[in-house]
Amino acid sequence: CKMGDVITMMGGQTVEIYNTDAEGRLILADGLEYAQRQGARQVIDVATLTYGCQAALGDEVTGVFCNSDTLFSAWQQAAGTAREKIWRLPLMEVYHRNLEWSVCADFANYAPGKGAAASTAACFLEKFIHPETEWLHLDMVGTATNRGEQKGMAMGASGAMIGSLIRFLED
Repeated sequence: CKMGDVITMMGGQTVEIYNTDAEGRLILADGLEYAQRQGARQVIDVATLTYGCQAALGDEVTGVFCNSDTLFSAWQQAAGTAREKIWRLPLMEVYHRNLEWSVCADFANYAPGKGAAASTAACFLEKFIHPETEWLHLDMVGTATNRGEQKGMAMGASGAMIGSLIRFLED
């Protein structure tokens, strides 16, 4: 894709490509749609989606977006047991509106100059979640990688949120 292209997503929505570096969210959105078509009514996705989340929370706290208080509560308990740090960030209409500026598509894949990059990107994904689906999104660009040796961990992939995911699935 190139800037200005309009693509049709698996669910039928049209998206104007404004930022070609925001291609991951396009693939993830179709993955979310596919999972729901396969019958999933609860979906958890993990992505290094935005540096905006890292700017807000740093390298030790994972950003969580969730459309269900019940699902978030269960995830929060699992993360606590796994001793992994999370913080819930907002999914609000104002961030959805940031994406609805396109004159040739249902919405755009990016909101230039609007700020709140992590919430806006998560709201892009939420546009592909069916009303009956509980959804939790982990934006972990900060926590996914150790940028240097720290606390006895080598530089590289951190394994963040694996403990939380295991605890959540065990419960």
